[in-house]
Amino acid sequence: MVKWVILILLSLPVPVLSQERSMDQSIDDLGALFDRKMSELQVVGGAMGIVRDGKLTYAKHYGNADEEKQMTATNETIYVWGSNTKLFTTIAIMQLRDHGKLSLDDPLVKYLPSFRKLDNPYNNTEKITLRLLMGHSAGLQNGSFPLPLSWHKPWHSWAQLEPLFPYFKVDHEPGTKYQYSNLGLLLLG
Repeated sequence: MVKWVILILLSLPVPVLSQERSMDQSIDDLGALFDRKMSELQVVGGAMGIVRDGKLTYAKHYGNADEEKQMTATNETIYVWGSNTKLFTTIAIMQLRDHGKLSLDDPLVKYLPSFRKLDNPYNNTEKITLRLLMGHSAGLQNGSFPLPLSWHKPWHSWAQLEPLFPYFKVDHEPGTKYQYSNLGLLLLG
């Protein structure tokens, strides 16, 4: 059974907005679809919201925030976003590109010079670009972290991560192979 799911409804096979229907009716239909899909997929708990003009105008919760304790999902529920944050990091990079602040082909060392200390047997750290990091083809191992780090506790400063660069290893020639990398997206952030 799925323990944690964040359902992002980007496109639906339902006429959410049409001239014949009111916005309220469309939102109610979307809420009903959300409930149906969460039930069909046996999702323990989730939430959806609609934001208009920067304000939350509709919120819907489904199921439990904690299945074992039978705690109902509410506006106060904090969900584990996990890899969904990679989407937002990538969008931010693309917006910076669109505003002329960076190029996807810039090497990471342009922004993080200390990344040159990376354990790279190919001696081509300059070839690790923002584009390769976004596409999980920079050569970085997914399990590159030399220490057991918790993803559920915030790091207080960049200074905690930077000294670890010499212990991060390039596993294969940058740009030659896809290999999922949490580290790559963390560095983009």
